[in-house]
Amino acid sequence: MTKIVGIGGSLRTASYSMMALELAAERVQALGADIQILDLKNDEATLL
Repeated sequence: MTKIVGIGGSLRTASYSMMALELAAERVQALGADIQILDLKNDEATLL
């Protein structure tokens, strides 16, 4: 199984790049990959 880490570092609330990262993560997950998003603004990892 493929494992992917997506890193978001935008400081702006409602960041377009973070929204794009989350959309890409959903699509890759639908294809069977494990994905984890690391949000540097909140300094936390979110498992999808």
